[in-house]
Amino acid sequence: MVEGHRRYRTGWRHTRAADGRSDRSERQRGGRRPVKILRANKPQAAIPLCSTADIAFLLLIFFIVLSKNANESAVEWTPAVSVRQLMESEGSVVSVIIDKDNNLFVNGHQTSPNDLKFNMQSYLGDRPPGKRKVLLKVHKDVPERIYMQAIFDIGEVGGDLFRILDPEKQK
Repeated sequence: MVEGHRRYRTGWRHTRAADGRSDRSERQRGGRRPVKILRANKPQAAIPLCSTADIAFLLLIFFIVLSKNANESAVEWTPAVSVRQLMESEGSVVSVIIDKDNNLFVNGHQTSPNDLKFNMQSYLGDRPPGKRKVLLKVHKDVPERIYMQAIFDIGEVGGDLFRILDPEKQK
């Protein structure tokens, strides 16, 4: 090793070669050695996954709670109008909707009119009379022949039919 000055974090230090010669003559001729600067290690960035899992769990519960209403929310229907006083009803077992395009939905799932009886029997099962409530929601522009067939099918299965109507608006 040649004698000379080396830069460390604390400043310049004078070094001497093993044979006792100095490297000052090298520096005077323009020769330079690389500067050694020690660097500290930086800590690695980490993503906190615990809070991410908590948020995902809460979102999952939120969407499960809303899924019942989401089945029927996409179906567009305008209720028919009634001239009589309407009564409030309790919860139902099955919801049947006929939309403006004459499509039939049972509990939010589209089905054919031919399969209505089978679907009603599977939902109602062996419930006693009085506990077999079926809500029928029909768009106001649906022809009578369409919704009357649904009413007959619900009656044959033994469902307690409740029609959803809007009271007539006072002019």
